[in-house]
Amino acid sequence: MDLALIKPNLLVQAKGTGPVPGIQGIKVGSVELIDGPYVKLNRADSDDGKPHWIPLECVDYADDMAIYLKITESEYRSSRLDNPPLHNH
Repeated sequence: MDLALIKPNLLVQAKGTGPVPGIQGIKVGSVELIDGPYVKLNRADSDDGKPHWIPLECVDYADDMAIYLKITESEYRSSRLDNPPLHNH
């Protein structure tokens, strides 16, 4: 996975059928930045108004419209981090 493809404000799409034509998946947020081995999602696009982090290993691929997760929306909600991860930068 080329991390250079993960840019701020890209949509984050979980596996599933979503309502946006031409984009695969269900929107769960948008990228704020890469934070070590995690993608930090924008709080503005969060369902609860808080930032969340997902491990980069959950990302399947990215293009110029979105990053696409290997996991479903339900799996995303149960595995996302609600607090900044502890890691060495």
